[in-house]
Order: sequence, then C-alpha cells, then structure tokens
Amino acid sequence: MKMKKLQMKNTELNKTPLVNGTKHNIGDLAFDLSQFQIPKDFVMLKNEMTVKADREQNKLGELVETGTYTVTFKVYDRLLVENALTNDLPSYGSPIDVVIEKIDKIPDLDKFVEIDFISIKFDDLVVKPARVERKVYHNGQAISSWQFADVKVVVSGYSLED
Repeated sequence: MKMKKLQMKNTELNKTPLVNGTKHNIGDLAFDLSQFQIPKDFVMLKNEMTVKADREQNKLGELVETGTYTVTFKVYDRLLVENALTNDLPSYGSPIDVVIEKIDKIPDLDKFVEIDFISIKFDDLVVKPARVERKVYHNGQAISSWQFADVKVVVSGYSLED
C-alpha cells in the first residue's frame, strides 16, 4: 500500500523558497488539517497528562528552568468513548497526544475524579513535523540523531469543562 504525501498548509512561511543561504526550521511548518481525521470533541483521563518544565541553556552552558511548561494531554475521541461506554466495550481507541508549549500555569485537575473522563476543548489546533531521536549507523557505530520523522498536534490553549 502506497502512502500519500503530506501537504503543507498554504501560508507565507511555506511560500518562502528553500534556497542556499536561507535558514528555516522545519518544525515551524504546519500541515494542512484536511488530510487528517481529527475528532471535533475530546475527552481525557486525569492521570493521562504529563508536565515538563521548559529549560534553556544560559551563558555558562547550564540548563536552567524558564518558568514555563510543556503539557502533553493524551486525549480520546469523545464519540468513540461514549459509544464504547454505552456498549460495554473494553477499549475506547488509541489516544492522541496533544501538546501545549510554553504555558505559564500547570492545569489544575484536583477537582476531577481519577476514573472520570474530562471534557476538553483546544484552541488553534495545528499538526506539525516532530523531531524524534533515532539511532543511525555511521562507520559501523550506532549514533543518536535528531530527525523530523513524526507528526505532533500542537495547540495554543485549552479549556476544561465539568
């Protein structure tokens, strides 16, 4: 089975010619959302959220925390979950990782029960290339290499619903 090529979103950044002497971060490019089957409504479980403190290198070469966070939500399609629960199915599909980068405040989930699904809405959903670390063989040795070999779903904001 042949995989279709992914098309980039039509923006000014994507119209910039890629010629020698120009620098572009491939991770800033966005894919056209019409190519993906993205659910309209999402739900998540309280324990399926990860928070990572953002760090950057200072002038001395040390990694210091910036005061911002990257939050990853593992979310599910609300319709699939509702269907699975009403039909007593053991599984409700695979989660989608949704990332919010550089936020100042960690989401407060204390008011929610551990086993209940939390309804969540996202603002400005974008699919971008993701950097992943891969082992590459060079001269007979395995070395680590960062490659754009995956996609990630990035949003600018979220809202939790009771």
